Amino acid sequence: MKESIACDMTVFDPNEREAHAALLRKLLSRVLTREVRGTKRALKLPYERELFVDAAVWIADESRCCPFFGFELRVEPANDFFWLEIDAPPEAQGIIDAGLAAARAGTT
Repeated sequence: MKESIACDMTVFDPNEREAHAALLRKLLSRVLTREVRGTKRALKLPYERELFVDAAVWIADESRCCPFFGFELRVEPANDFFWLEIDAPPEAQGIIDAGLAAARAGTT
């Protein structure tokens, strides 16, 4: 059975939803570089322990509402930065791009 491609924001209560959106805005405000890598969107962030933990928390929560996304956190050897990669099936590319754009604009 093929998984549905739709985010389910009802998994969050209103406070959780706002906290989740605020965390994404915080992450995006610190992005050093954005890259498109095929079906993945990669965000390069400065390696700071708190920011890395924030990314992990955001991934855990995002997985609840959008289980069709895949995620990867990669710390580079020098520990100067890390990558947050978000992977989506081709039919969900619009969802990820719209979500990142809305968060950057502060409309989430």
